[in-house]
Amino acid sequence: MSFLRKRKKASNQLVVDKNEFYRLKPVISPFVEQKKRTEDSLLLKLNISELKKRSKIRRYIPTPDYKRIQLDKLGMDVFLLCDGKNRVKDIIQIFQEKYKLTQTETELSVQKFLMNLTERHLIGFLVPEEIAGQRKLSGVSIEKVILDF
Repeated sequence: MSFLRKRKKASNQLVVDKNEFYRLKPVISPFVEQKKRTEDSLLLKLNISELKKRSKIRRYIPTPDYKRIQLDKLGMDVFLLCDGKNRVKDIIQIFQEKYKLTQTETELSVQKFLMNLTERHLIGFLVPEEIAGQRKLSGVSIEKVILDF
């Protein structure tokens, strides 16, 4: 009955509330390479072979070394703002002003898109020092952010 055991929370996960999430700074993963950029799309190349080294399961499952991901104009705009300088809150404001969306609509779509990019290993988050200090995370590598709203 080992399949009924609850999964333990990994130590490299960070659970954040809404205010803390807005202060995080998204940054593009070092495994991602921008291949082709046009006005309406952006083609990315994700180096899966580097990610395989992290996962025991991927060592035994034959997978390609690279994965291509194409973003549309909206996705490209958000992705290119993930430079480690802009906070999530800044990205939401820029996106809202550019596309004339409501605050709630923009927040939900940008949050969901950023979390999707995180799950696909395209971006990560820089944790500000004040949050890291409160949570005693200095020097700890965070691989996954979980929203707890």
